[in-house]
Amino acid sequence: MLVLSTFAFGAENDPLFERIEVIKEHKDHSLSFAQVLESQNWKTLDSSILSGAFTKKAHWLKLTIDPKKHDALLLTVLFTRLNDVRLYVPNALLDANTKNPAISTEVPNWHYYQQGNSFAFGLRELNWRGFSFALLNSDDQAHDVYLRVLSRSSHLIYPQLWKKNDFYEYQRLELLIYGYFIGITTLFLVLALILFYFVRTRLHFTYVFFVLSGLFYILFASSFLQQWLSYNPPIGLCASIIQISSVAVLREMLSKSLTLIYRIQTLFMLIGLVAIYYSVMGLYGEIAFIFILFNLISAIFSAGVGFVMWRKKLIDGNVSFTYQIVCINYIITIAVLFGMQTPVFMMLYTTELGILFNFMVLIIVPLKNAYQHFQLHEKSVYLAQLQAQASKSQRHWLTMVTHEIKTPLSIIKGCCQNMELINTQPIMEARIDKIKINVSQIDTLIHRFLNNDEVLDRLNHLNKTALNLNIWLQEQLIFFDEDAQKRLNLNIKSNLMVFADPGLLAIALNNLLTNSLKYSLASSTIEITCQKRINQNKKGILLSVSDCGEFIDSEKCDFLFRRYQLNEYAGNGIGLWACREIVRAHEGDVWLEPKIAKGNQFNIWLPEKGKC
Repeated sequence: MLVLSTFAFGAENDPLFERIEVIKEHKDHSLSFAQVLESQNWKTLDSSILSGAFTKKAHWLKLTIDPKKHDALLLTVLFTRLNDVRLYVPNALLDANTKNPAISTEVPNWHYYQQGNSFAFGLRELNWRGFSFALLNSDDQAHDVYLRVLSRSSHLIYPQLWKKNDFYEYQRLELLIYGYFIGITTLFLVLALILFYFVRTRLHFTYVFFVLSGLFYILFASSFLQQWLSYNPPIGLCASIIQISSVAVLREMLSKSLTLIYRIQTLFMLIGLVAIYYSVMGLYGEIAFIFILFNLISAIFSAGVGFVMWRKKLIDGNVSFTYQIVCINYIITIAVLFGMQTPVFMMLYTTELGILFNFMVLIIVPLKNAYQHFQLHEKSVYLAQLQAQASKSQRHWLTMVTHEIKTPLSIIKGCCQNMELINTQPIMEARIDKIKINVSQIDTLIHRFLNNDEVLDRLNHLNKTALNLNIWLQEQLIFFDEDAQKRLNLNIKSNLMVFADPGLLAIALNNLLTNSLKYSLASSTIEITCQKRINQNKKGILLSVSDCGEFIDSEKCDFLFRRYQLNEYAGNGIGLWACREIVRAHEGDVWLEPKIAKGNQFNIWLPEKGKC
């Protein structure tokens, strides 16, 4: 109902203007009012809206008023700003009760009003998106009035003539329309913030900026903010950010393999930065036409290429559909800019409608991204549950098997001890010793399996505390025998602190040191160093264990840290795996750096301040 209201657009409320004619001032000089009256260069407008196309030139409008109405009238000019409008009227139309008195001109019987409020509409200089002038038709003759309007105010100039009561109704409907615009945009903003809260990606952050800039654009366009800030720079800035962020959202729909469209979109974003600079300087009108034209070219090109790629099944259909819709939206904007015949409502609210339309079309991008994110999250949770169940079953099976093995091992040990009490031949004693050695190795392996299961249980209940690595490492080295201690060289230049579980960290360090001592020459030295290191933009401590053992290929480095993965480098596939799980539980990382001709270096990185 609001959209079709005649009050809102003046479709049937404008017969008081018999015709609207226009001339444009030359670039280097302005026309005087006397020259305007004598001019023969008037061109009749086909539309009631003049497209100024973002120039700084002044337009003179000649408005012919119907003599049949004698009421007090109100002439309004939409899409203009302060100091950009002046109305010239004959004495027969002067309203003696106007708030602002008319000013005399050099032409007899003609006066002019500088833009201002001629009636007590909230005692405001601004009437939503335009300015008003009071007129009083005191005779039955037709009269011409002249408007001088600078095009820098807007690319559209829309003069209207009202009865005061009709204008009150128009203002009410205008307020309702913009209330709907602002309300819908606010809903999109809330949705964008919710999506960003749950899925914090660059795409969702860009969409929040997209909607936020659109909301501010509508607030400026409706003059809610125009009372405190100048119209042109903020609205130009918002328009630039809208264009850039919309292109950025579109670009997120493409993979970087589609380099042609991706580079076109990136180039346009750089052009948008230039538009932002002009907007901040208050010169958006000088580049707006070029900026929007580039926007249209980019949209047409991307829509065309996107359609071809969709036909070749290189991109999804919804991506191509989105580009087609956005392209149509830009074509409508250009059509309005050139003053082509479009519905009046479309001309008045083309940008606002375009903003909401873009929100509706492009919302599928962050929504689809969020849906995929939640799908991946649910899948990862499901896989984690399966892995936990498999690990639990594996551990249960291992515990059962190891306990079953310990019983015959105990019997074998007892038999060996009984056989040692009997005087046997030397060859039998040697065989008994071999049995005891192998039984001891199996028993040690069983204990390692059980101990690492206990470690796995403790990972969910870390007992973190602040550790001074210089003191803590010296305490850990004491537990090794004298021969091992002679080979271990601790090198820490300062007191470094880390937040970790001392018991679990000791197990991880012990596994690394034991491997280095076992798989390097008995005469070699094991270097233990600590230093501050930034890893993935986080501050932390790097603990390194360097040995002179056999060189390990980089392709097999990750293989070492897998559970039960046995090869020529790892013993039973438990120690390094446990080390990695302990470090990951501390939000850290562990890796191997092979050093040609110098052995290998195992690194443990831990954050300085971890979570409890």
